[in-house]
Amino acid sequence: MTKINLLSFIFNIIYCFRYYKIKLENHSNAIGYFKHPLHLRIFCETKNPNRSKEVKVSFQNEDLFDVFDEYIQISNENITTLLKEIDPKYNNDFTQKKLLQLSKYFWENNTRGMPRSEKLFRDDELRIFEGENLLIYRDWNIDNDKEEIQFTYDLLGGYLISKYLIQSYQEYYPIIKVPSNNWIVKV
Repeated sequence: MTKINLLSFIFNIIYCFRYYKIKLENHSNAIGYFKHPLHLRIFCETKNPNRSKEVKVSFQNEDLFDVFDEYIQISNENITTLLKEIDPKYNNDFTQKKLLQLSKYFWENNTRGMPRSEKLFRDDELRIFEGENLLIYRDWNIDNDKEEIQFTYDLLGGYLISKYLIQSYQEYYPIIKVPSNNWIVKV
């Protein structure tokens, strides 16, 4: 990392922590995860989404994937709250189920985008999911001449695909319960 890149990296962290009112009490080598601005934003939005008061965060024991689980849970609450205003049928597992269905499609079709024609999301659902900013987005695939749904952050997308695979193939492996926030993963 050059001196300019290092200064930019440090500036981004300081700026985001100030904006989200996060006080870092200690840190570890895991701070290198923040080289990618999307991970930094996911971390900050997870730790202090409302920015109403300063929060103290100890980064020493943080795990990248714990932050993803926490972010998905917060997004799930936001999405289901908005969708329940449209129709009360939506339950608290809706977001996770949709993300795992999207992951399944990506894995089984060896692709990074799902055509809108697959109709995984209704229009109002898709708009609300996109409102979370860091989960999914729509883009035009020039090669296929179709609008597609993609994960915003490849690392988060890969994490969700691995969640899908673990849950799908758990019967083929010895069962060991691994706590992972709101998702019980059996390996």
